[in-house]
Amino acid sequence: GLRDVHVLGYADKQLSAASISQIRLQLVRHIREYRPHVVVTFDPAGMNGHPDHVAISRFTTDAVAAAADSRCHASAGPSHRAQRILWTTPILPWDVAGTPNLNGEAGVDFVIDVGPHLAAKIAALRAHRTQHLPINRCFFSKPDVDQILSVEAFRQGWGPALTRIPTDDVLTGIDLSE
Repeated sequence: GLRDVHVLGYADKQLSAASISQIRLQLVRHIREYRPHVVVTFDPAGMNGHPDHVAISRFTTDAVAAAADSRCHASAGPSHRAQRILWTTPILPWDVAGTPNLNGEAGVDFVIDVGPHLAAKIAALRAHRTQHLPINRCFFSKPDVDQILSVEAFRQGWGPALTRIPTDDVLTGIDLSE
């Protein structure tokens, strides 16, 4: 259901060398334009240590803070404060569905059934052409691919306190009037 996808055009395995000020401005513009309540990125370790994953986690967290500061990149539009950052969990995405006691795992704050959106998720993964080989290896080569792709899990990087962990709604505790 996403209307817009923006690819920033950085070369694979080169993101960590990107200009901090340039990528901050690009991300701040997007955050201020779309005004998200929740931002999703990789955990600080990049989920699997991939240098691009580590870099985008760092850049995204920085941009979320910068977007909330009206003194930063004033020309990028009015400031906006996202209320929550979600990270990948310590459990790799292709292992989430097969984890016996997912609700008891540390670092799993949200467990979302995305089964009703399975076809759209599969189409989105298949459209990600630059990642064709790892996506096939990690997801589509598995016999239980539909089960794997039907569950999303996240860890709260920061945001409003959760009264129940895990919860099944990433908007829990979010003020939607902002």
